[in-house]
Amino acid sequence: GEVGRVIATVTDRVQRRLLALAFDEHGDPPGGFGWIAFGSQARREQTLHSDQDHGLVLPDGTDDEAHRWWQRVAGWMVDALERCGYPRCNGGVMAVNDAWRHDVSGWRAAFGDWIDRPSEYHLMESSIAFDLRAVAGDLQVRELMAPVIATVADRGIFLGRLARDATGHRPPLGFFGRFAVERSGDHKGSFDVKAGVMLPITDIARLHALARGSTDIATDDRLAGAAAAGQLSDDLAATLRAGYELATGLRLRRHLRQHDRDQPLDNWLDPDDLEALVRAQLRATFKAIRTAQQSIESRYQTGLLG
Repeated sequence: GEVGRVIATVTDRVQRRLLALAFDEHGDPPGGFGWIAFGSQARREQTLHSDQDHGLVLPDGTDDEAHRWWQRVAGWMVDALERCGYPRCNGGVMAVNDAWRHDVSGWRAAFGDWIDRPSEYHLMESSIAFDLRAVAGDLQVRELMAPVIATVADRGIFLGRLARDATGHRPPLGFFGRFAVERSGDHKGSFDVKAGVMLPITDIARLHALARGSTDIATDDRLAGAAAAGQLSDDLAATLRAGYELATGLRLRRHLRQHDRDQPLDNWLDPDDLEALVRAQLRATFKAIRTAQQSIESRYQTGLLG
């Protein structure tokens, strides 16, 4: 967890420095702004295998010329970040794209649309958009969006859709406690520690935080809050928190080994390469994820959602 916070802090500083260089080249900003981090950077849970996930909030009343200026600067930032080792987001979650660059009213309308008219596409967006944090500028987007985000707790349909999303990533647990691994292909005999462990825990934590109107962003804080609010038992929350920490460490060590060998970074682990104690801890984490997901399925009746 500490490593994830350090990496996110470095990313914050890189982005702030690049913004300063962009302003040197393009001139002073035409008004206030807030450069936004989404996803793992916002949660301060980054690893070495993270792409760009950022946006931009501008003051209401920003004219078209200022919007075009910011689009040029955002494009410069995307290129610069890529040269610094941060790949472009395959999903387009970058401030250069209109969908991720709005004034305050535009962001409130976007969040309102995600919440009031949830769809599969909107869930893909909102799963990252609700993990946001201001990195640079004078506009604090989290505070500006707080009144809209707080309405999630009263939106049963949205929470139901989010609940179904939170139960979609299943842990790689097979029959008799065996690891469910890939049976063929390049990753035969391995499992994806991000998709099988980290994503489901992140989704579970986010759902419970939004359902109780919490402003917590970090996964560990969200799980601790869920236990305090009675959404998860203390033991279950503790197991999920420890499991997330374990999975993060395993993912980081995987990345470091691949980096040392000049190999592309990925998230695949072979259970046979892990110590017996680690395998036992992972199995306990898998079972905790399924227990939490089954509770969500029961509470939100996810099987009845169309």
